[in-house]
Amino acid sequence: MKKTIQNFALAVFAGLILAACNEPKKQQSSEEYQEETSGSTSRILEGMDSTAESADSEIEAERKEFKKELDMRIEKNRLKLEEAKLEARSARKEMRAEYDKEINDLELRNQELKNRLNSYNKEGKEEWNEFKTEFNRDMDELGNSLQNLFKDNKK
Repeated sequence: MKKTIQNFALAVFAGLILAACNEPKKQQSSEEYQEETSGSTSRILEGMDSTAESADSEIEAERKEFKKELDMRIEKNRLKLEEAKLEARSARKEMRAEYDKEINDLELRNQELKNRLNSYNKEGKEEWNEFKTEFNRDMDELGNSLQNLFKDNKK
């Protein structure tokens, strides 16, 4: 994203220089010309930096909120799994082993999601949006598996 903005600023700067070359020549010292162009360049670069910082802070705020919400969902899943363990204890002996295996698999998936959320550190909005989409899909799959487990336990 920053490179795109920098390339854009460079293109604008080059366009300004080319436009200045087409104007009738003025009597201007090279020092005056350098002052004008360096001032324009610095203003463009400052604008790019503030835009990039603003976008980065928005993404960071979104990440924090997303992480907070998903940490709560992961904790709810953990509590549901604890409840499922209690229900599995009261199930028939032949079903208990199957329930225990399913519960252990779901606990592992829940922990893997937590680890994946805590270790995410890639930069960029595109990568972030892709991560959110995949992570939400995986969380929904885990939630559906938990619901199906509870339905099966009540039979």
